[in-house]
Amino acid sequence: MSKTQLRHQGRQAFQCKLRVHWQEEGGREVFAVAHTVDISETGMCIVIPNSIPVRSYVHVKADNHPHLSGTASVRFCVRKGMNYAVGLEFSGGVKLKVAAPAVE
Repeated sequence: MSKTQLRHQGRQAFQCKLRVHWQEEGGREVFAVAHTVDISETGMCIVIPNSIPVRSYVHVKADNHPHLSGTASVRFCVRKGMNYAVGLEFSGGVKLKVAAPAVE
């Protein structure tokens, strides 16, 4: 694993739309639509219009991919133009079987 590659598994390019929701610090529920960038067995990178605090837990659901549903922890959130790139790690040891995902 290189110094710049901190992931334990390789990621594959994967594009689909997700619904994401989480609670802000004050308890308010926030919903947003995100697009995936890449995916691995244990996580994914998404692009979303909202900033999400690192270490927050989010729930993700993809209508067109029923296996993409569950809880994840935010590992990073960096501004990319008008959006944010957010790295998610699936919670509870969930491992997604990634097999040549189709592009929407």
